[in-house]
Amino acid sequence: SSRIPLNSCYVLATTSDQVARRLAAWLNCTWIRAVARTGASPARGGYARFDARTVGALPLVDTALTDPALEELSRRGSAGHDIQEALDELCAAHLGLGSRDREALRGLAGRTPHRG
Repeated sequence: SSRIPLNSCYVLATTSDQVARRLAAWLNCTWIRAVARTGASPARGGYARFDARTVGALPLVDTALTDPALEELSRRGSAGHDIQEALDELCAAHLGLGSRDREALRGLAGRTPHRG
């Protein structure tokens, strides 16, 4: 099993490294961060605290955990490549988000700094 740190206090256990990479990519897309921010507790300095309850309530489509493209983007991101645009496009397709949905969520995601 693999673990993904959600912040300094919480860890998410997964069944494999592949699932961990796919899930890490999913959690780092703009759309999921925006939804997470709506349920997050405020933290010092304008940051948000993404606790286990908040993360557990996030949308997760079944196809995300089986998508090798998410895993590859996660690998590339870990290697220092800028993957945000490609990640957001792929996750928007999984979620069926149109351009108006994306704009609304982008506004929520960019309101204030975030920390895990």
